[in-house]
Amino acid sequence: MADVATQQAAESAGGEKKKRRKGGGVWRVVFWVSLVVFIGAISALGYIAWGYYSSDKGYKDVATQALVAADTKAAEVMQEQAEPEEAGLTLADLEVDWDYLRSVNPDVVAWVYMPGTRINYPVVHGVDNDQYLWTDFNRTSSRNGSIFVDSENSGKFDDANNVLYGHHMNDGSMFACVSNVLPDPGEFNAHRTIYVLTPTLNYKCRTFSIIKTNGWELLVQTSFADDKEKTEYIQDKMNRSVVQPDDGMPNVADITRLFTFSTCDYGQDNGRAVMFAQAVDTAVPKSAPQDQGSSSSQSSSQGTASSDAAEEQAPVEVSEEDQAALGEGVARAEE
Repeated sequence: MADVATQQAAESAGGEKKKRRKGGGVWRVVFWVSLVVFIGAISALGYIAWGYYSSDKGYKDVATQALVAADTKAAEVMQEQAEPEEAGLTLADLEVDWDYLRSVNPDVVAWVYMPGTRINYPVVHGVDNDQYLWTDFNRTSSRNGSIFVDSENSGKFDDANNVLYGHHMNDGSMFACVSNVLPDPGEFNAHRTIYVLTPTLNYKCRTFSIIKTNGWELLVQTSFADDKEKTEYIQDKMNRSVVQPDDGMPNVADITRLFTFSTCDYGQDNGRAVMFAQAVDTAVPKSAPQDQGSSSSQSSSQGTASSDAAEEQAPVEVSEEDQAALGEGVARAEE
């Protein structure tokens, strides 16, 4: 009997050890799976962070080269995100090194700068609205993409409505402020001036409306059949604006040229934040070729871009291949 009891006790102890080993094995599997998931998550976050850093650094390097190489006081002002007029600069003083920019990307057509914000980037014009969606100015794959002009626009900023797109990046870069900063009334009225610089003509623009919509709305319209259609389009954007200018909405009849800035809005499904501005002044940059006009500054007394200035603007130099491709663009109203 003693032998039987001893055997049963041994078997019972062995069973308990097996249960403990089995239970310990399950927890070991859970631990290792959790560790792998944790490491994967950290790696993914690190990859995203590195993407933000490298892309932002790339654009800062481009800005440094394009602005400093111009060797003007404007370079210092623009790098500090300051207001040029407060530094005693005229619209004609704002210059970038177009030769350098073309050497990096021949599709460059402009430089956009908004004092007091992070908007300070080169602008490209692709064959369609997909080309630069995930490709940066250095022509490398990037989450930030590029600031680009709608492919239905000419790229010479002589259209009734010139549309620029940029991503809404979570680090605040590209056009993020259009969605998450400027819709605040105070911020909007504190930062209403935006400059679009080209090799032959600089534009000073004044924003007047921001609307929140979605990607399904056919919002983009680069030209109008007549003045009535244009007036109705602009009035609609004024009526739907989430902000109001302190000095009131401009007279629709005085707006001869529109500039539109579009990005994603994460406050709604497939959301868009779209900012509208009018050209209130133009000037030929001091470094422009002399045959662009005998005067270094052309301004409209009504604060609008003159048709004479638009006629004097020459296209940016691109290859014959690029010119042929640009004629095949199909616009799409997305960021």
